Amino acid sequence: MDPNTANNDGDVPVGELRVIIGNGCGVTSCLCNKHCIGCTSEGMLTCWRWEAKGCRPVYGKNVHQTCCVLCNGGAECVKPQTCCLLQQQFCCLDSRCALPCTKEVPCICTGLPGCVCCVNYKMKFGCCKKWNELIPQEELTPSMQGSGGGNTTIINVVEQHPPQPVMMVRQPVVQQQYVVAQPQMLMVTVPQGVMVGQTITVQTPTGQQLQVQVPQGVFPGQQFQVQY
Repeated sequence: MDPNTANNDGDVPVGELRVIIGNGCGVTSCLCNKHCIGCTSEGMLTCWRWEAKGCRPVYGKNVHQTCCVLCNGGAECVKPQTCCLLQQQFCCLDSRCALPCTKEVPCICTGLPGCVCCVNYKMKFGCCKKWNELIPQEELTPSMQGSGGGNTTIINVVEQHPPQPVMMVRQPVVQQQYVVAQPQMLMVTVPQGVMVGQTITVQTPTGQQLQVQVPQGVFPGQQFQVQY
């Protein structure tokens, strides 16, 4: 997939949000650019997850060459990953909350509207600052670094592990021995009333039942050999 198309799907560019009110686990921000059109909603409440978008323009390259997301969304039952996670955006107003706080929804507190005093439990002051200006560069998630888009990414996270070296173990060669069974011979006595060419049932010493035909020249009371 082209990296230029990875986030151009109508999501909110989190890094471009300007903080208005922060009360710790909840943040209300303003989005004043071309991405403010339409509405989005995404969240998780224990094992229930939902996502919805409406009237969201899509800028730049994308996989399906979409220019506007008219209506898209769904709800699903997932393995719980957090207690509560919510994001809602309507035009230029964006509200987010998380319990507990995450990298995508950090702990932000404001003393006055627009005046940030605390970020991630550390004293930090700023007025009308964007998210990507308040969060240290090393703590930025991909959705906060630029304006390409990207909603909260804590939902359905797949942990990546580095490849482990493969140890080649040489297995000893086992030689198999096969025992060829020798054929057994059984003497069969022709019952009275049985003619040449008729089929009779005989039982071997091992309990196996055989269907054999009386050969030519053998009459009732005489014997012939059967191999089994």
